[in-house]
Amino acid sequence: MCIRDSSWNDVGWRLLQLGAIQTAIVKRKLLPRTSDAGAYLRVELEKIAESRKFIANVRGQGTFIGFDIVRRSNENVKLMKFLRDKLINVKLCDEYTVGLRPALVLEPIHASFLLKALKEYPYKETIQPLS
Repeated sequence: MCIRDSSWNDVGWRLLQLGAIQTAIVKRKLLPRTSDAGAYLRVELEKIAESRKFIANVRGQGTFIGFDIVRRSNENVKLMKFLRDKLINVKLCDEYTVGLRPALVLEPIHASFLLKALKEYPYKETIQPLS
């Protein structure tokens, strides 16, 4: 029988890892920096939502931010392909909701890549005829 078979043998190692991770987060001030970047990202997404109209309902806190894509034929697929072609990794949480879950090292410069791509997205509003 191997000593590693016991689940209690890794506890000390896991506590050391946790301590090192916590030290790095505090030392590099990752939480305040990420919080500031998340606030910047949300404010800018709300501006895009007001002006471009293909995203709406920007919500969330910190870096856990989401927004809805306009419910139009294949608009979700088109937007995801457009962003991935620009090497921006985003994920659909459901059919028309984009969820952002960036790393703890997110800074405004990183968020600006997504924001720039959303501003460049070739969305054309269609005018619905009056009945």
